Amino acid sequence: MKKFSILCLVVALSTICQLVISYEGGRAGMPISIFNLPAEIVPYLINFACTVSLLVLLFVAMARRKQVIVALFALLLSIGFAAVGFITPPIKVFQLGFRERIKATLSADELRQIARVFQENAPTNGFLPGPRKGSLWTENEHGPLWTKMTNSTSLGKLDDWVVVFKHPDEVELSWGGALVGHWGVRIKNEPATSAGDIAPGIATFISD
Repeated sequence: MKKFSILCLVVALSTICQLVISYEGGRAGMPISIFNLPAEIVPYLINFACTVSLLVLLFVAMARRKQVIVALFALLLSIGFAAVGFITPPIKVFQLGFRERIKATLSADELRQIARVFQENAPTNGFLPGPRKGSLWTENEHGPLWTKMTNSTSLGKLDDWVVVFKHPDEVELSWGGALVGHWGVRIKNEPATSAGDIAPGIATFISD
């Protein structure tokens, strides 16, 4: 009985850890990784190992004709806990954390000011990388506008590896890359006509 309870508890705690890891990654502004692999892999592996162990214990219980009901209940309960991690995609939990990070860092008015100033001063190619976006940043090309943006808006409160994009109907603040996907904030030119999860016309996004 004790081993069934322990394995179920491990699966439950592991699933909670998986969600916490995703949320805290969003709060940190970057997915948490272990050796360049998503940290959520660890809870998945733990859940898989515990579920397989419970399946084996169920077969043993059936062979011995002892505690079969307990073993079956523990297995089904563990599968239910593990399923929560699959039903709730980590990337969506990451977005919840990221949304809270943005709301705690900048107000809606500050975001709209960044969008407005960038719309007025955007370069011909329509984007501005931050200084730590090494693959895109060129001091001579991007330095003056970055300095102007950080002096006249609250852009400096954000991580300096953000990339600001100008689109026809919005300005996008984007982070990430090819391997980890992209996440960010989109600020519409007409907030009154657009819904958003931060404020009208301001919404976070996550893409693979």
